[in-house]
Amino acid sequence: MHHHRRDAFTLIELLVVIAIIAILIGFLLPALQKVRTAADKISCTNNLKQLGLAFQNYYSTEDSLPPGSVTMPQPQAWPMFLLPYIEQEALAKILPRTTAWDDPTVQPYVSKNLPIFVCKNAPQGRVSKYFNLSFGVCDYTIIYDIDAGLIALGYLNPWNGDPLGPIGEDRPCKFSQITDGLSSTILLGEVAGRPQFWNTAGYTGEETGPAGWAVPNCFINLDGAKEDGSDQYGPCAVNCYNKHELYGFHDRAAAILFCDGHISLVKYGMSIKILAALVTRNGGEPDSEQ
Repeated sequence: MHHHRRDAFTLIELLVVIAIIAILIGFLLPALQKVRTAADKISCTNNLKQLGLAFQNYYSTEDSLPPGSVTMPQPQAWPMFLLPYIEQEALAKILPRTTAWDDPTVQPYVSKNLPIFVCKNAPQGRVSKYFNLSFGVCDYTIIYDIDAGLIALGYLNPWNGDPLGPIGEDRPCKFSQITDGLSSTILLGEVAGRPQFWNTAGYTGEETGPAGWAVPNCFINLDGAKEDGSDQYGPCAVNCYNKHELYGFHDRAAAILFCDGHISLVKYGMSIKILAALVTRNGGEPDSEQ
């Protein structure tokens, strides 16, 4: 009796194997995406940690935090002050304080994306345009103050506090001026995705206007936003509107850096009153509200 050895799969067996592999890939891809997203969130918070160290080192040298922006001798933004402290000494020498941010001679330098200012979870490949000029994007910003319009609408009632954040235009700051406490006062907030305009529903297909690390007016005030993300001034504190409010790509949360250097995530649904308390440096809010 002769026994025939089978050397190959039958067509049905091959199809079964392919189906099993496809199912396994279907299970693995979402898991790999979750791992990648988590890793990119860690990268984003690490950016803020490094920026926090840069602010601390600047303070050690200058005995104050830098201003959020300056108007003299030329308009420049806070990242310009930190360049020597984020391993960009050569760039700092090329971009003197006497050169305006929109001077065409500095275009080859300010048009570059610096990784420390870009959240990897946010859409990549963005360039901020201003007339015929380009600027490297910045997903983190100063919150200058609480907008008077938000206060007038009554969303923060009762409100009797100082509306100022730690630093602002032509306004540096000593730690002693932050009477609410360094660990309870936001220094930088994430407003990711600009110049693409994202709101509650996602990408709108529109733009927010110029928002680069070299652009002086890319700061925000705390205005709040409408819940549907159609406009500013409303009770939504996080992830409704990235034109002028906190917005992140971390499962409806945004990262924030506090004045003492620690990092936290604030989520969609956060109370606008609590966020306002964290923004102000001298609001006198009780600890129970924070």
